[in-house]
Amino acid sequence: SPELMAAIGSEQQDFIVKAEHLLPLKETREIQLFSMFWLGISGILFAVVVGPLIFDYELTLESGGRDIIAGRDNFGPLILPILVSTFFLIIGFCLLGHSIYTRFTKGGFFVGTASRLINFRNKNLRSIDWENFNGDVNVSGDSQKGDISLTMRTGRIKSGKKGRPDRFIPDIIHMAEIPNAYTIGEICRKRIKENDTTIPGEN
Repeated sequence: SPELMAAIGSEQQDFIVKAEHLLPLKETREIQLFSMFWLGISGILFAVVVGPLIFDYELTLESGGRDIIAGRDNFGPLILPILVSTFFLIIGFCLLGHSIYTRFTKGGFFVGTASRLINFRNKNLRSIDWENFNGDVNVSGDSQKGDISLTMRTGRIKSGKKGRPDRFIPDIIHMAEIPNAYTIGEICRKRIKENDTTIPGEN
């Protein structure tokens, strides 16, 4: 791509690879399984509260310590449960759609130089200096293809619940289904260490 070559300029390339997927297949499968489980539970709840309106039978609900009979002739008590179950269904379909999208979306090209990692995907270019990674490099796969996950120093704070302390969630760059993953992983470790400004004498 002319845009990618222009971005690299005269820099020496350590590697240039094409990622077959946006996320590792393991993560995609986990999202897919969770979304199917969520849809299953939400679907059952939706069927229970919508059933009286479709098949014309009565459903007994409890509110304020007393029983309420809901059905076609008195569907008011069913409105809130229907809205809640519909909301849960929408969440489930969004999760499933996200998992399908990441499963079939390419990760683009990754280029490593002495000072930075470049990602070019869908005509969008992102350049990240090696010093922005914390050195946590995870590699999986075999001698032919594999996945690399690079943890960054940036991220977000997730608020703790029930008195638990806040937790830092780092940003992660994925290079999924790339050739020579273990070799490239070692190059990434080397460059991150060389550019680590927190280690005296590295720069």
